[in-house]
This record gives sequence, C-alpha cells and structure tokens, in this order.
Amino acid sequence: LPQDVNLDLNDCGVELTAKEWHAQLQQSTVTTTKPSPLILDCRNTYESDEGIFQNAIPLGTQTFSDTWDALKDKLSLQKQQNEEEQEQPP
Repeated sequence: LPQDVNLDLNDCGVELTAKEWHAQLQQSTVTTTKPSPLILDCRNTYESDEGIFQNAIPLGTQTFSDTWDALKDKLSLQKQQNEEEQEQPP
C-alpha cells in the first residue's frame, strides 16, 4: 500500500440503513461543495458482469484475493486525480 493511501479495514465508518444510504447518495449529487462519493463495486467480474450498482466503479477482479490490491490501486489513482483537479485553476 502506498504511504499516501490510508486504507484502514478496521474503520468501516457509520452504519446506514438502505434508506439512509440512498438519502446520502442523493444529497451528495445535489451538493457541489463536497466531492462525489467514490463507490467501488468489490464483486468479481463474473458478478459485476451481471450488473453494477449505480455510479459504482467495478474493481475488475477475477478472484476475492485480488480485491485488496485492486482497492489500493483504485484509491491511489483516485487520490492522484483529486490532487490534479485541485491544482488546476478554476
């Protein structure tokens, strides 16, 4: 894991009901002061080929053991993209 990516698997955040989750996603698409949430579909390609969650990015893994490296890569790439966007003048 690159040092600039903090992936704490023991910190799973706040538990939300399905209704609360949906409300949070709806609110984030309306609010422009915060970046959109990054939603990663951690299922393997066999499962995600059947369909993905709305606005989710599939990891493209073949097996469950591939998940952790794919998560690290996606988070590192997302962090880099965020930093590049912040560097661009408005």
